[in-house]
Amino acid sequence: MKKALVLGASGFIGSHLEHRLKAEGHFVVSVSRHRPRYRESVADEYNVFDLTQTTEKHHYFYRYEYDEVYQLAGEVGGLTYIAAGANDATIMSRSVQINLNLLEAMKMYGAGKIFFASSACIYPDTYYRPSEAEYDLLDHAYLKPNDGATPEHAAYPANPPYEFGWEKLFSERLYEAYARCHNVEIAIGRLGNTYGPYCAWHGPRAK
Repeated sequence: MKKALVLGASGFIGSHLEHRLKAEGHFVVSVSRHRPRYRESVADEYNVFDLTQTTEKHHYFYRYEYDEVYQLAGEVGGLTYIAAGANDATIMSRSVQINLNLLEAMKMYGAGKIFFASSACIYPDTYYRPSEAEYDLLDHAYLKPNDGATPEHAAYPANPPYEFGWEKLFSERLYEAYARCHNVEIAIGRLGNTYGPYCAWHGPRAK
């Protein structure tokens, strides 16, 4: 039985992940700024806490020797929230603070692997086909069709249309820096639009 920490457990993905991990028989500690609104938590321990608070105030979340940490917390929502412009400063500052606090805590207290939920919003809305010279420069910040791709294939350079995407792209680099400099074991997933049962269907953050 592994021990897992789910941050942002009241959200759509976090809630489903918590239930999945428990169904697989694991010990789960969940953290979010409020209780889930659409279903009951099944975590072994649920902590209501604002993760923008400093590392010293939430170090007790790391009193277990976790095998896996899932970082899903942040300022998120549908396009009516992330593309409105009025929420840009909140989205960027709060999400970056959460990730900084988490990585500092991982460095201080140690833990197993950490998964960071990035977003497909790091890519532009418009279709792009690079030149041969540009294609030669493609790196991890680009989505490649496959390992043997050629310049004839389409590629999408990281060029976010919203500040939400820029924050995700910056945080990816932040996680990579901590992995290099502080031996934090990371995994990053760029998630597409997600919705379904127990998702917010009404209000400014609805999908």
